[in-house]
Amino acid sequence: MIAMGTGSHYTAYKHAVMGLTKAVALEYGPDNIRCVAVVPGFIKTAMTDGIFREEEAMLAAMVPLQRAGDPKEVANLVLWLASDQASYVNGSVHQVDAGLLAGFAFSA
Repeated sequence: MIAMGTGSHYTAYKHAVMGLTKAVALEYGPDNIRCVAVVPGFIKTAMTDGIFREEEAMLAAMVPLQRAGDPKEVANLVLWLASDQASYVNGSVHQVDAGLLAGFAFSA
């Protein structure tokens, strides 16, 4: 998770969700209740289409996979996390951002 200089309230909310996820995992883990957070990146939806229509090419260029994500790609992770295959996953934050927050790649 990174901060956004023009969105302090949004940044605070996102960081709070990460802390809450970990605290809930600790509190309710003994009751076999898991808590994870899913953090989508630039996902192509009706909402982002209205907000980012003009900036879409620029935003896609920032993503290592060079495209916006599809909502089904987020849903696939959520389905896995809810399955028995992820029964030992707890207290974690999962980014679905095609590597956007992994760092910066410079090309020559």
